Amino acid sequence: MARRTKELVIQPEEELNTDSYGPEQYLADEYYEYSGDPYDAEDHDHEQYLHDQDQYPEEDFDPENTGSQGYEPDGYDADSYDADSYDAGGYDADGYDADDYDPDDPDAYQPLEEVLGEESEDDEEYPPEENHTHEGGGDNAGSDSGYGLADEDYYDLDEIAEIREKILERKKEQVVRARNAKLRMIAAVVIIITAIAAFIFSLSGFFTVDSIEVRGNSHFTSEEITNIAHAAPGHNLIYDPGKKEITEYLEQNPYIRMASVGRKLPSTLVITVQERSENFAFRYDDDYLIMDEDGILLRKSRTRPKLTLVSGMIVNRIKLGQVIGTEKQPVFEKLLELMKEVRKGDLYFVSIDISGMTGGSNNVEAYIYDTLVVKTDYGTLLDAVKTDKLHRIVSKLIELGISRGTIRFNEGGSASYQPAF
Repeated sequence: MARRTKELVIQPEEELNTDSYGPEQYLADEYYEYSGDPYDAEDHDHEQYLHDQDQYPEEDFDPENTGSQGYEPDGYDADSYDADSYDAGGYDADGYDADDYDPDDPDAYQPLEEVLGEESEDDEEYPPEENHTHEGGGDNAGSDSGYGLADEDYYDLDEIAEIREKILERKKEQVVRARNAKLRMIAAVVIIITAIAAFIFSLSGFFTVDSIEVRGNSHFTSEEITNIAHAAPGHNLIYDPGKKEITEYLEQNPYIRMASVGRKLPSTLVITVQERSENFAFRYDDDYLIMDEDGILLRKSRTRPKLTLVSGMIVNRIKLGQVIGTEKQPVFEKLLELMKEVRKGDLYFVSIDISGMTGGSNNVEAYIYDTLVVKTDYGTLLDAVKTDKLHRIVSKLIELGISRGTIRFNEGGSASYQPAF
């Protein structure tokens, strides 16, 4: 195998003709392989291959007949070179037989130092190879790195590590996003399948109405509410409970203030109502008009109800489920306010005569019994009811066994009782 020498010979400037010889640098020791035997350039005579401009004039240079060097040193013709007979510094390739070499006989061969002679004087003229700078100049010339590159041409390992970490982080984010997208898709598919299954199941007979439950009723029985609502079993509780129709039927009845329809799975329809209560009545020809505390006409009756009967006012418009009309509507509104407070105060009047209010005097006669009456003006009576004063007076008289007489209220708010009636 050929080996490479570290010795670099550069021709002096005054002896080098670059026009004739090409590159400025020549390796003094070249390596060749002759017939498989290693040829060491150090064993060859340097002077034999010095390319001297005087010895080889430019005009004698024949590029067609240069052999491996382009020149014919001392008559050496590269074209006629025979590796088997070449004499390398006194050593004949054919005459040197490695098998004849005796390592125990040091004189069998001439020492290598005697063949090579002394070391080249040019060895100290050039600095060590590792200190050489790039002769071509450019960005790498004069680099302190010792490897022919400028500092800025080297990679920053910390920066590379940071870039690699960012790339890994982006890849992780992509993996997480892809996984989340896949999970969302799976969840959507599961939801859709569940919804379809639930829809199909909801159409089954498992959710068919087979019972009706009524809540909040007092005036009507549960059966009456069911009949008023036209509610019946057999409907699908989920999609066809008849909520709108049931609500409309119920709220058309004057006694139903509000109605709602609900479900109790798997098969029970729930109807909840809020009813109006009978509060007082007007005499209307031969009938009695029965109303709630808001003045809404609930029904007509030929029989006198066990309610407070109001007299002294003329009714001129009636319609079931609506507020009645009177000739003195402001007086009627004051009556409604008084009746609400009477209900709150847990009092009961057999009858109330408001003819004084309709006549302009503002006087009211309220009968607790047919023989026990409260006579005062509207404002004083309303205040006595709100403050619970009238309730305490009536309770005291009942304890004393008094059921006949007249209760009066003075302007200062004090009350008096007269047994005579």
